Amino acid sequence: MSFPVTLNGRTYTLADFEGTNYVVGFPDALEDFVTHAGDTYQTTSTTSVALGTGSKTFTTADSGKPYASGTPLRISSQADETDYIDGLVTSYSGTTLVVNAVGFSGSGTLAAWNINIGGGPNTVSGTLPINQGGTGATTAAAAATALGLGTGDSPTFAGLTVTGSTSFSDIDIDNVGDIAVDSISGDGDADTTITFAGSDTINIAAGGSTVQSITTSGIDVTGNASITANLPTFTITGQGRANGFEIAGTSGNTTLTEKSNNGIELGTNNTRRMVVESDGDISFYANDGTTQGLFWDADQQRLGLGTTSPSKVLDVRDNDATGTTTSSNRVALFATNGTGKDAHITFSNLVDSPASIGNRGALYFDYNNTERMRITSDGSVGIGTLSPASDVGLSKIVEIEAATAGFKATATGGSSMEVYSASTASYVDTTTNHPIIFRPNKSEAMRIQSDGSVQFKPDGTTVDMTLDASGNLLVGTTSTTGFQTSSSATGTIAYTGGTIATNVSGDGALYLNRLTSDGDIAVFRKDGTTLGSIGSVTAGLEINSTSALVLESNKASTERKIEFGNDYFGPDSGDDNAIDLGRSGARFNDVFLGGGAYIGGTGSANKLDSYEEGTFVPNFTGASGGEASYTVREGSYTKVGRLVVAHVLIALSSKNTLSGNVQINNLPFTVATLLGSTSVQASGSVGFFQNLSLAVSSLVTFPMNNSTNSQFHVVSGTSGTAMVSLDTSHIANNFAFRATVTYFTT
Repeated sequence: MSFPVTLNGRTYTLADFEGTNYVVGFPDALEDFVTHAGDTYQTTSTTSVALGTGSKTFTTADSGKPYASGTPLRISSQADETDYIDGLVTSYSGTTLVVNAVGFSGSGTLAAWNINIGGGPNTVSGTLPINQGGTGATTAAAAATALGLGTGDSPTFAGLTVTGSTSFSDIDIDNVGDIAVDSISGDGDADTTITFAGSDTINIAAGGSTVQSITTSGIDVTGNASITANLPTFTITGQGRANGFEIAGTSGNTTLTEKSNNGIELGTNNTRRMVVESDGDISFYANDGTTQGLFWDADQQRLGLGTTSPSKVLDVRDNDATGTTTSSNRVALFATNGTGKDAHITFSNLVDSPASIGNRGALYFDYNNTERMRITSDGSVGIGTLSPASDVGLSKIVEIEAATAGFKATATGGSSMEVYSASTASYVDTTTNHPIIFRPNKSEAMRIQSDGSVQFKPDGTTVDMTLDASGNLLVGTTSTTGFQTSSSATGTIAYTGGTIATNVSGDGALYLNRLTSDGDIAVFRKDGTTLGSIGSVTAGLEINSTSALVLESNKASTERKIEFGNDYFGPDSGDDNAIDLGRSGARFNDVFLGGGAYIGGTGSANKLDSYEEGTFVPNFTGASGGEASYTVREGSYTKVGRLVVAHVLIALSSKNTLSGNVQINNLPFTVATLLGSTSVQASGSVGFFQNLSLAVSSLVTFPMNNSTNSQFHVVSGTSGTAMVSLDTSHIANNFAFRATVTYFTT
């Protein structure tokens, strides 16, 4: 081990264990080690978990604990440490801890836990309680007694449930109430006997209800009883009848015969249901046992439904029909016993071909055994087709199928109309010189005239739209005459040739609205080739042209054109130097140019390529070196094209180490070389100066070529004949001046 070592917040060095120091240092270190190790594994949890064995999952307050699979932990209640779970770590990830609880103390569900190393499998000395999975005993006999299983070879079971098949050699069941079994079968003995005390009543129950009771006096059966016997005849006599009636059954039919020349009456619930008279007439009765609902007249061989005096072979009457619905007025029902089996009634005079009406999944009408028409279950009608169906999704339809199929409506002495279909087209014909009028809700909405023109009247009176005999579509107007030049007629006309004319009073004549995304709203083509479009962009309206876009004015005698090219905008070439940009009283405001402006010509010499205003910081330096210190230093400039006008104000606080001729340094733009034979390229005026040590009659500054410097020159005295450079020795420490320097830049 290397020192120092920190345990439980205390730092130990080697000196704590040398000499006699170990007497105190070692016990302290051991105590801190145990506390430190405990804190390493210690954490808490608020997960709600029941005391018990098996897998338990906790969410810990801390992550990163050194728990590994198999680590023994004791998880104890923060309220009572005698309530705990001992377990082995199954898995640990993040703050999710899963343990296999192998022992526990206490009961209930807790939600405040301390978790630390310890616990693990427990060896139980003594008795393990039943509620912890034990027997509550230390011997087998005591365990059987504790678990209520009796002793020896005659165990006693309290509330025994056996699932599946079970075999007992002998079983005695004493002092019990109900016994529930699926079946009881015998063994290899000749007899199987269920014996009860002589005074007991034996009840046999099914579905929770008693269906048979056996007592010393006999058997009582609740519900239906089935009697099977091998006797051929079963005879019942009584009620003063010598012979009664008999039920006879042989290998063929079973017969019920009244032997005393009387009728046979059948009933249920003490109510008469059917009577067979001795003469063969048969009556069926309603629920009241009195009203006859069906009657067979054996003498006339007629059947009456709703009548006891049938006048025909079949006489069906409903004397109780009171409603207006199909079900309440149904007199008779003819049906087969299954899907796919037709139910029909055939009408025949035994000479002509038969006709039938019936049901084969639809109401059908046959003639000569061939179906001619049907009404389907959804109410559609088919003539010549078994499956009338709409091609446009109608719920009910009348469909006629034939080589040419249709229907005709004729008014006596008036107009007639035929609607029919042939192999290549469908037709609506009028055979007289009359219009076809469509009248929803009995109000005329559309009229097809005999000349082929069509009129639309949404309100039933006013013609709002017309397709005239020439193919022109008129909306809001009824005549094409003079429409395009009218100052009063309103509406829209789509002419046969493709022209569309719209006249609107007090509103926009055309609204084009593109939804959702930006793009073309109107596209313009010539002979099928796109010339341009008008559309929307994020910023607003966009006009696009596949080539040049030309705006033309013809208000004056001489037309003018403005052309938008790929990279230019201006007059058409035929209008060179003929169009003004703005005019008196209608001027443009600002002009923003990314390039230059050609003024008075189109050559490079006519190009004004820039204009700029700004400020700069001028310096006052010596040509041989050094720079002064300042109390004031300002500079501003205006640049028009290449021409620069700079204004300078400088006041010195000290010359410092200036040497050589003095000059303004750091002009805003480099001085261009215009005069090749001299370095002086322009001149600047000094409007004010003070604190010179030399008497002068004038002071100027000269911008120097290919630099940002402007040197000072003077005419000394009052009679000097030449300019000389202004030297450092000529100025005082508080020299000041104002100058304007004008020059051309590169």
